[in-house]
Amino acid sequence: TMTRMGSLCSRFLLVITVSLQSVCTASAHPCHCQYPPLLYFRSMMCCQKRDHFSKLPPRSIWTVAAAFLSVPVAVAESRDDGRHLAEVATVNGISLGDSVSLSFEPLSTDSIQLEVKLATSAWVGIGFSKGTVTSMNGQGEGADIVVCASGDVLRYFVTGYSLGSGVSVAGASCTQASSETTLRFSRTLSASSSSEIDITPGTGQQVIWAFSEGDSIALGSHGGNKGSAIIDFSSGAVAEAESKSGTPLLYLHAISMLIAWAGLGPMGAIIASRLKVGKWFQVHRGLQSATVIATIIGFVAILIGTDYKHFDSWHANIGLLIVTLTILQPLNAVLRPHKPSEGEEKSNNRKAWEMLHKVLGWLLVLAGLCNAIGGVLHVRELSYDDTLFGVTLSLFLLFYVPYIVVAVFSCVWPNRVGSYLHLVDAPVEKDDLPDEDQQQ
Repeated sequence: TMTRMGSLCSRFLLVITVSLQSVCTASAHPCHCQYPPLLYFRSMMCCQKRDHFSKLPPRSIWTVAAAFLSVPVAVAESRDDGRHLAEVATVNGISLGDSVSLSFEPLSTDSIQLEVKLATSAWVGIGFSKGTVTSMNGQGEGADIVVCASGDVLRYFVTGYSLGSGVSVAGASCTQASSETTLRFSRTLSASSSSEIDITPGTGQQVIWAFSEGDSIALGSHGGNKGSAIIDFSSGAVAEAESKSGTPLLYLHAISMLIAWAGLGPMGAIIASRLKVGKWFQVHRGLQSATVIATIIGFVAILIGTDYKHFDSWHANIGLLIVTLTILQPLNAVLRPHKPSEGEEKSNNRKAWEMLHKVLGWLLVLAGLCNAIGGVLHVRELSYDDTLFGVTLSLFLLFYVPYIVVAVFSCVWPNRVGSYLHLVDAPVEKDDLPDEDQQQ
């Protein structure tokens, strides 16, 4: 915008200068006109007397002023035209990891050519992410990504954890040979739309990359094959991108979900399955109720604690399924069919309910356990700092190891484990037990 304004001002003042020069030519002091208007000081020197200059026609004075003002504007415009070309460096082979390298060079005043090489035949992508904190989507604000896959080059603007639909990049090439993949494309330095990100030579900006976790040339999962760096395109200088810090709500989400699904939920399930002694039913009901509360807290925390798209990753989608089933499971228990009287056979509805309750319960335990492990790994995948990763990993081990110990020993010594858990010594109300336990 400033460049266009400078150009318009320069042309406007030049028109004024040329127009008013004709007035000078017709004046009574031709010495003012024997030099070009830009050299108005020299024009003044040809008139030996000061009063000669004071006798200039008023419009001639404006001629001199207009010519003088046109000089810095024209120079500024000229410098702006060559600004990008002067700032973008030619750099070859910047290492972005063990397998990926980046080269770039200026093509014109506002365009650059980039080349990415991958030391295997697979899909590869590179992009520009907003901010300096490591993020594959600019922490929800967007990343401008170009991908070479299946011989095609597509451009994506990503705000979540899925690419969506891409746009073909004109003039780009994607060569996937037997032992190397080369992505080459050019683009303007300035963004041409809101779905693109500027390249800013002279300022470090975040460059992200990823490639196939296998040898697939078709676009798919990158797994841990990804990274980011801060690169200055005027020099090729590379710096490490900052790791993200966990927010209080993210910590609350992680702690609540790990308590629920690495500790309370599995423990309640194993007690109902292997430790039906003493007051097991009250303990089971208490643990599962606490699991529901912890799950809801964790769900609400992550729902309001993130500023990017929700349910845009496998971890989030499994989590949504777990939350839904967790809420339905206690409702299922409340609405269970009436238990038969002593000596009566269970109704088909009762049998179906018991089967459904057990299947849903163990499905939740397994899904919760997998997502708890996945959540710990997801922290690393999203490039959070070591503090959050250490806290989540430690909590997982703290809660899950006791469950494993109880599960193993309950298969061998259920009564002994029950006494250790204070399940046996307490009196049990008959109405608090399920039908099958009342009959035993």
